Amino acid sequence: MTCSSRIVRIMSVTWPVPFRLICAACAGYAAVAALLSWTFTQWTGLSRWTMLPAGPQHTYLNLLGVNLATWLGWGLLAPAVFVLGRELPFQRGRWAWPLAGHAALSVALTGAHGMVVTTVRVGLQAASGLQPEWGPSVVEHFLRSVDLYVPVYWGLLGLQHAIDYGRAVHASDLRTAQVETRLVEAQLLALQRQLHPHFLFNTLHAISALVHSAPDRADQMLERLSDMLRATLRTSGDRLVPLGQELEFLRAYLDIEQANLGDRLHVTIDVHERWYGARVPPLLLQPLAENAVRHGVALRLTGGRVRVSATAAGESLVLTVADDGGGVGTGRAGGHGVGLVNARARLEALYGPAATLTLGPDPGGGTLVVVRLPLDMSTAPASAERQAS
Repeated sequence: MTCSSRIVRIMSVTWPVPFRLICAACAGYAAVAALLSWTFTQWTGLSRWTMLPAGPQHTYLNLLGVNLATWLGWGLLAPAVFVLGRELPFQRGRWAWPLAGHAALSVALTGAHGMVVTTVRVGLQAASGLQPEWGPSVVEHFLRSVDLYVPVYWGLLGLQHAIDYGRAVHASDLRTAQVETRLVEAQLLALQRQLHPHFLFNTLHAISALVHSAPDRADQMLERLSDMLRATLRTSGDRLVPLGQELEFLRAYLDIEQANLGDRLHVTIDVHERWYGARVPPLLLQPLAENAVRHGVALRLTGGRVRVSATAAGESLVLTVADDGGGVGTGRAGGHGVGLVNARARLEALYGPAATLTLGPDPGGGTLVVVRLPLDMSTAPASAERQAS
């Protein structure tokens, strides 16, 4: 890589402001500074630069030319200072060499800048009929301006390091957010996979109990189990699915339980079609319904009813699963079973404190599980979610 291409590459990364804006700002400041110098000269009859009596060269246009050379010069040098700051950065445990290097560079650039400005000043003075000497004028300008313009170099250097630090912090925050997102997605996938063998084992156990005593019911359960497995494969890896799709999976599971329990299980699903598009975590309702069936209905000789509902409350989607069984204390784990713990963990990972899952007594008798989560009616395709994972 050649030196020029290297400088272009560095400046493309380092210099954050368009040159037109820098030049316009420098030119505007030069015009204001020239006006102030000219006003001072008109008011006092003295040169603002030397504090000596003003001469014919102290016109506004001449003062404007000198100020343009001064501040446009620093505007054009600013990218070079940024490049030098990036090539010789101050780092923890490594500051002595950059300090010495930038001290020398600040004096050198101030001297080079002074030569340019002095050349412009001498030319304007010559055009006004004076005959200044260029060499002594350069030395005089350097001695007068070194204490003013060396801090300009260090100010630009500080700005460069501040910009670099801000970019580094932003990049670090972005990487951290990406890592945290991947971690949450991995946790969600692990939790979702944990549910699969859980309900599969319970279902197969129920089917095995009916193979000989009630083969027709066992066959019906196997057929619905295949529907469940297909639905599971269809949603595998999805963080969110439409509520309507989640209800299809839930109905397949409840059909299996009805085939197992017969008339002892009655199911009511009260969800208006307007909420079918609301997006929810997959396999969220099934473990809640399984908890209601296993601990609320199956333990009673007369069976019972499981009610599932969904509605909106403000900006939240409220899902409820209720049963009319013996209540929270009847063979339940107090909300700490695999299904409920898993559901809480997934809601926490996806929504944080914006989602809650509570288990308590149903005012009508039995147990009520209430899930509140942000109402999301977006229609992002599942394939896009898989790619994001």
